[in-house]
Amino acid sequence: MEPRRRRQRVAKKAYIHRDREAGAQRLHAHYFAENPVYPNNVFRRRFHMRRALFLRIVDVVQSDTYFQQRADALGRPGFTLLQKCTLVVRMLANGGAADQYDEYLRIAESTLLECLRRFC
Repeated sequence: MEPRRRRQRVAKKAYIHRDREAGAQRLHAHYFAENPVYPNNVFRRRFHMRRALFLRIVDVVQSDTYFQQRADALGRPGFTLLQKCTLVVRMLANGGAADQYDEYLRIAESTLLECLRRFC
């Protein structure tokens, strides 16, 4: 007779409401709106490329289903294509810790690292 296996309790992850939508709206208003808050020279300094090149990269990456916006398990909208691409490009251009982007773009370190892995 085999010994009984004990069930191990799985610790639940704490959900942090990051307000993804506000992060996406802020990003769009700052860099991608018709009249963005920051001009082209600021975009180039922060992203280390012109906006037109960044948008071409976004256009290529959008064919990957991972980068397309979709709802999470609870039906909340996920991160936008621009949020994910901005994270990756700024991380590659500027380096720095993954969790430093959480405050501005409202994205967790684990999600950023997955975006970076998929992008590369």
